[in-house]
Amino acid sequence: MKDILLETWGDLSLKLENILQENSTSESRDYRSRTLQQKFELQVNFQDLESMSVGLPSNHIEKVVAVFKRLSPYFQHGLLLENRDQEFSTVAFFDEGNVQVASSIFHALKLKLPTTQHLQILTTPGSVFTKKLQLSWDPANKCKAYLVRPTSDFAYILFSPVPDLWMQDQMALLVKELKNIFFE
Repeated sequence: MKDILLETWGDLSLKLENILQENSTSESRDYRSRTLQQKFELQVNFQDLESMSVGLPSNHIEKVVAVFKRLSPYFQHGLLLENRDQEFSTVAFFDEGNVQVASSIFHALKLKLPTTQHLQILTTPGSVFTKKLQLSWDPANKCKAYLVRPTSDFAYILFSPVPDLWMQDQMALLVKELKNIFFE
């Protein structure tokens, strides 16, 4: 059974890498894209999210991954989790704009997440996830983690050091755009 799961993860990780590379090529003219040599600059105004739905693939998984990648300028860190029998595994992540497919070791770590409605946002200190997943992203514990499920089979955990008062309005914009992308 374990061999089948590893083989399935291997196939999925290759597909995710291809999706991320395709999206990188098609978005290279996007003004929010950056080269690796540039310093990451967190975008705190989510008004630009209104254009996030332009040019998205029609395939469900590809769309979830493309949206996740497009969220990377707006959050310091992020996790894309896949739901399998109510256990979530990390399939991709971003750290200061650099999006990567999760290693098989990282993918093997399972999380139980609270049950939520689609696009309902739950907030917790980022350390809840960074400690559980042994991530060194936020040693000063300044980030909040925002859990949002765009679909029943995937979840995003998005980390931001931006104060709650500002993020309340920005997250409402995010939910509105995700609703347009996944439900209309």
